[in-house]
Amino acid sequence: MSFGFSIGDFITVLNLANKIRKEFVSAPSQFKNICDEVRSLSIIVQDVDIALSACEPNHQQKADLRQIASSCHNILVDLEKTLDKYGEMEHNRGNLGERVTRVWKKLKWEPEDIRDLRNRITSNSSQTAFATRKGINRLNKRLDDQERLTVLDWLTPIDYAPEQSGFIKLRQAGTGQWLLDSPEFQTWLQGDKQALFCPGIPGAGKTILTSIVIDELITRFGNDENFGIAYVYCNFRRKHEQKAEDLLASLLKQLAQGRSSLLECVKSLYAKHKQNRSRPSFNEISETLQSTIMMYSKVFIIVDALDECQSPDGCRSRFLAEIFYLNAECGANFFATSRFVSEIMGKFDRSTSLEIRASAEDVRRYVDGRMSHLPSFVGRSPDLKEEVKAGIVRAADGIDTMERIKGQVVDQEELAMQVLSWITCARRPLTIPELQHALAVEVGEPQLDEENLPQIEDMISVCAGLATVDEESKIIRLVHYTTQEYFERTQKDWFPHAEANITTICITYLSFTDFESGLCGTDSEFEQRLRANPLYDYAAHNWGHHARETLTLPQVVMDFLGCEAKVQASSQALMASKWSRDSSNYSQWVPRQITGLHLAAYFGIQEAVKALLGAYSPYTRDSDYKMPMSWAAKNEHEAVVNLLFTEMVIIKATDKHGRRLPILKRDGYDLCKKVRECHMMEGHQPYYELFTPTLGRLQVDPRTWFYFKWEG
Repeated sequence: MSFGFSIGDFITVLNLANKIRKEFVSAPSQFKNICDEVRSLSIIVQDVDIALSACEPNHQQKADLRQIASSCHNILVDLEKTLDKYGEMEHNRGNLGERVTRVWKKLKWEPEDIRDLRNRITSNSSQTAFATRKGINRLNKRLDDQERLTVLDWLTPIDYAPEQSGFIKLRQAGTGQWLLDSPEFQTWLQGDKQALFCPGIPGAGKTILTSIVIDELITRFGNDENFGIAYVYCNFRRKHEQKAEDLLASLLKQLAQGRSSLLECVKSLYAKHKQNRSRPSFNEISETLQSTIMMYSKVFIIVDALDECQSPDGCRSRFLAEIFYLNAECGANFFATSRFVSEIMGKFDRSTSLEIRASAEDVRRYVDGRMSHLPSFVGRSPDLKEEVKAGIVRAADGIDTMERIKGQVVDQEELAMQVLSWITCARRPLTIPELQHALAVEVGEPQLDEENLPQIEDMISVCAGLATVDEESKIIRLVHYTTQEYFERTQKDWFPHAEANITTICITYLSFTDFESGLCGTDSEFEQRLRANPLYDYAAHNWGHHARETLTLPQVVMDFLGCEAKVQASSQALMASKWSRDSSNYSQWVPRQITGLHLAAYFGIQEAVKALLGAYSPYTRDSDYKMPMSWAAKNEHEAVVNLLFTEMVIIKATDKHGRRLPILKRDGYDLCKKVRECHMMEGHQPYYELFTPTLGRLQVDPRTWFYFKWEG
């Protein structure tokens, strides 16, 4: 036997038991009982072998099984020795060759021998049978759990529990109690077919109060299978995964999780779509959700921020119509929050309504819980503490936040405006390290000075409550999407030079000496570069989008586009795409020989393209045989396509006699649209016919691009 347990240990026991059983074939009758015991043991050991082959025991189970296997092996070895004592082997020759048989001695088995061996075999059989039952039960449970998880994840991978956990942690003890104690909430809690709508202005605390309601329900009914609780947190940034069917699927998943075993209606829905790998329709999810709700005595459905449910195609209306149906026909109680949106409020005109407001008492409780974070001299002065509380309560009641930001010392005001500018104008949400690096860049410097990296606490505090950090994603964002909307509408007032500033910072970053070596030669080198330079990915993907919005192109852009190595390094981050975890050499599957003209055309920066045409031919091709025109056409930058097309077509167009035909620029727009269509059809037909007022009917050969043939 080995020191570590394996299935082989039981196979060894099984082989030995079978060997001993064969030796009992010709045994006298007095040996029959113990032969039957060995037979029972061998059957049980075989069952263990089958059970273990389908599951992996834990550490304690392995130790128990090792002890059982060892005990079984020892008793069988002792039994084999006893057999040798009462029998002897004899060699017989027959038609089939020599055989070895046992000749039993004509002696009676000693009573103490048989008693001891039978007791030991019976004991081991019982232990092994018990272990087998446990193994099979564990296997069945494991298979059930695995099926359960598979089906639930198939319904939707979205899990709102981490958000609930994060929001409820922000609650200061005692806050929100006014809502739980209100007559409106108590009626909703205790009644049937109830709908409670709680609208409020941005920043009133609707989401935290929603988490308080959910926490109250879980505390009261979380351990009772008769009560179902399901909730969603709508978020305008997640609209791609919050379509009506996605939201319904989330509710179905949570209610299905609340049962001890997977409901048949959910299993049937999964089985129907499993083979074809299809997704259930809205109606199928709805029907299954209705069946699931009927399995509960009472169901609570909670939806936060309905105003942020913004997917197209009437998502919000379809979702609300379904929830109201579940409320009316299936008896589900419905709780929802939203800002004041007339369309949404109209849906709840027959429901109980309770406005959410930042109550002075809640604000005071919150401030009390944060007093320890203030300088110690504040805590030593009761009058000063009260003044601070009163000031914060007034601020929560509507003092202009931007005025408070502007009232800070110069360094803090500048940092706040830079943070808000980046969050507002960035093309995607930024992580903390990305924003820290962006704020630390010094224009004109060849590398980053890490002493300039601002602390996250400072970045948040100077923004006077307008910015926050998402703990799950580590993304820094504005506290509410309405704040984002406000700054986007008023960008020219608050951040008039943001696009030029962001362009300059991105280009300065991409011009650091770290990128002078050009392309990285391996995936590991490329990934190390990404880790060491957090802003590298954002800058490479987005500098051109910001540059396109500037009134005057910063000179650093032209300096950057003229440096081949830095352009190559930037294009690698722009175009390398890791499709899966197993993708290998993905960083090398990018075009080589990308020039500054290619990159400017890719982003559609017309001013840069004009300037670079003096240094680069419009026919310059990268390693994928693409000209700058190709990249501009692919990204639908019509002005740049028109510019490059005009330059190229004047050289290439000839009449039927081979004479060059100049093309009027006013015709370039019509031509460029046709050529883009031709580019999209490249490889599908050899010629594409087009007609212009200047040249008449032409044929374009997409294999050579701009070779024209006069047709009449």
